Amino acid sequence: MSEVHVNTVMKDLLGMKISTIEKSMRERFIRWPILMLSCFFIVSRHYNYDIPQGIQVPLENELALSSFKYNLLYTVYSIPNIIWPLFAGAIIDKIGCRLSILIFGSLVVFGQSLFTFGCFQQNFILLLAGRACLGIGGEAVFVIKIPIAARWFRPREQGLAMGILFAASRAGSILQSSVTPFVFQQTSSIGYAAMAGAILSVFSLLSGVIWVIIDKSAENYDRERRMIPSVRRLSLAAIFDSDASRMEMSQIKSIPFLIILIAINAAFVYGTNFTFLGNANQFLQDRSGLSSVEAGSYISYLYIASTIGCLLFGKLVDMIGRRIIGILVGTGLFAIVYIVLILIPNCDGCITYLFPMLLLGVALALWTCCLFPCITLASSSSTVGTSMGFVNIMMNICQTIFPMLTGVLQGNLTDYESGYYKPLLLYISGAVCAFFSGILLLIFDTKKLLNAKSLEQVIASVKFSSQYSFAAPGLDEDKDEMDIKIEEN
Repeated sequence: MSEVHVNTVMKDLLGMKISTIEKSMRERFIRWPILMLSCFFIVSRHYNYDIPQGIQVPLENELALSSFKYNLLYTVYSIPNIIWPLFAGAIIDKIGCRLSILIFGSLVVFGQSLFTFGCFQQNFILLLAGRACLGIGGEAVFVIKIPIAARWFRPREQGLAMGILFAASRAGSILQSSVTPFVFQQTSSIGYAAMAGAILSVFSLLSGVIWVIIDKSAENYDRERRMIPSVRRLSLAAIFDSDASRMEMSQIKSIPFLIILIAINAAFVYGTNFTFLGNANQFLQDRSGLSSVEAGSYISYLYIASTIGCLLFGKLVDMIGRRIIGILVGTGLFAIVYIVLILIPNCDGCITYLFPMLLLGVALALWTCCLFPCITLASSSSTVGTSMGFVNIMMNICQTIFPMLTGVLQGNLTDYESGYYKPLLLYISGAVCAFFSGILLLIFDTKKLLNAKSLEQVIASVKFSSQYSFAAPGLDEDKDEMDIKIEEN
């Protein structure tokens, strides 16, 4: 072999080695500012979702709404999403996160603007139309944040990343619980109270636009330096060849059992807790004699506890795993909270109700940080969005049913416990169902995927694509294997 040929081969090998050592943009510090932009993008979805709760009493008074009609504002938000999230997840998988952020972020702006206009006009039909449109865009935004975490963060960081994203969700609810009652108190207008959410949604969309620009630049940077590995495996289930990694749009009837159990658990938790929180402002006013602003403060404290908990539990889950155990503890605490709320007597201006509200916030944080990472772990790399869409379908079924049941079951103020006794029994039943679905998760997770501590301690050579799409097996994968061997040598 000639000396020139040997030198050429050595240079090629050296170049391959260097390319494996140089960090992708998605492994650099920029992923944290990207995460913050993602947080700003999703804040308005959760702020706007909770707006009816912040103005529940004046909304019911000015539009002469019954408890059933008020809860219909939450039901109509969820009805389109019984089917839509599955298609939204498939669309996100197909067109990517960037275009999805622009489309669905714009729908959030339009839906909240229509709801605001309906408040000014005191037109209940416009309120329903705005909530339905907000639901279509908002639930897609909810789906997007899962692929974002999978796109920018390795499994050892995904618990923390998702914890921060869900903390941002709680921050939106915290803002709403404080700002909406305050704006109404200052202006005596439900229209201006709703307008604050429309303005926030515009700023959220702008942060999404900035996210898209940076994400595109990062992809171009990696592509120019050939640092996008051709690897098909992203999630824990796919790496271990789990049956849970085979969900496709064409095989809806054969959805993996782990995903079904996760979806059932999430459905009961969301149907129970967020129906309660949608009525929590008036509940606190009726049961503990608080004003609307004071009741909003209590709800803010709940979300603050949940936000702090998301940050702490997110990192803890990354370190120790045991996600199903956390799900069981969280759902058990939900049941305890509602039992306590039944047992506490009515009072006038007392702080007794603050303690179960704080406990509910902690339980939500623990449950959130444990359950949602399980979706990426139990899904194949190309169907994370579709899996999240299916989970959202189940969640929205319960979020459609539970508000209507609450509206039917809730009595008047002269009934036992101010008319909230039967709704609280409903919430206890939902929490118990969620707990038993968690037990089934523990039983049927036979490969111990969801309780695993650290993926990369098990398979150290796994590379993760910087794109949310993966190449078919071929010569490029062989080249990746060669890169790994050269780096080891």
